[in-house]
Amino acid sequence: IPVGGHGTFDVVMVESVRRPRIEGRFAGEQMRAFDVVWGSVAGQAVIQNSYTDVADVVVSAGTAEMRVDGRFSLGFPRSDRGEEINARIRLARWPMTDLRHAFDLDDYDVDGFFSGEFHVFGPYLMPLGFGQMTIADGVAYGESFATATAGVRLEGEGVRLDSLQIEKSSGRGIG
Repeated sequence: IPVGGHGTFDVVMVESVRRPRIEGRFAGEQMRAFDVVWGSVAGQAVIQNSYTDVADVVVSAGTAEMRVDGRFSLGFPRSDRGEEINARIRLARWPMTDLRHAFDLDDYDVDGFFSGEFHVFGPYLMPLGFGQMTIADGVAYGESFATATAGVRLEGEGVRLDSLQIEKSSGRGIG
């Protein structure tokens, strides 16, 4: 995954040079990954055993904000068969266009501002997890709506939306 941007990573390296533990605080601007510019980022990281454990990470772009805490493998598939991701991710008013593009979902004609809280774990290419999502000020396939909310289950091969509720003006759709 090409990653770009500029910033600082102030670290301390401990333990052996062959198997170091690197821990510190990072901050960056114009961070780019998955072909999307995410904006500024700041947080703490520990790198050890081909994992990065992050805490108090805040990614922001305008009024959009993402908070991340968790463990990410620095390679996959892992030779030790270890978990590749185990993270809690909270988003507030992130533009759907960025998320659709980052996850190769450009063909889905849904826009708006995405908010939610998720626990994602397992393999990178077949993630598992659960959470809640809201899309505000949305447009789906040419039809505008005020909000859409649902429970979300990541099931490896797909995503299941539970108790989907879409509101527009005085109308409501449930599914």
